[in-house]
Amino acid sequence: MDEGKQPETAAAEVMHPVEFQPLQAQSEAPEAPGHREERLSQLMKVDVEAQVCLGSAHLRLNQVMDLREGSVVTLDREVGENVDLLVNNQLYAQGQIVVVGDRYGLRILKLVEG
Repeated sequence: MDEGKQPETAAAEVMHPVEFQPLQAQSEAPEAPGHREERLSQLMKVDVEAQVCLGSAHLRLNQVMDLREGSVVTLDREVGENVDLLVNNQLYAQGQIVVVGDRYGLRILKLVEG
């Protein structure tokens, strides 16, 4: 773009300032009875991702590159040690792996505070 030259705009484009109404303070806008419960009810329907973390391992890149079918990666947890339940990548609980029919499950033993 040449110095001193204004960018081209459409001839019909006109800009107007926008005016906003001031927001009411929370104390000035009381919630309707039952409205909070309705909002909470809607939030309870939101899907979250839950993952069970059996353990982890720190590998160097060359170790990762050497992995093949049949390779074994040793994890940092001992057999019988509790595993972590992560909800949206945040530690939520700890428990034991169980078998439920033909699936794995998690028996919650401890909810993690914080």
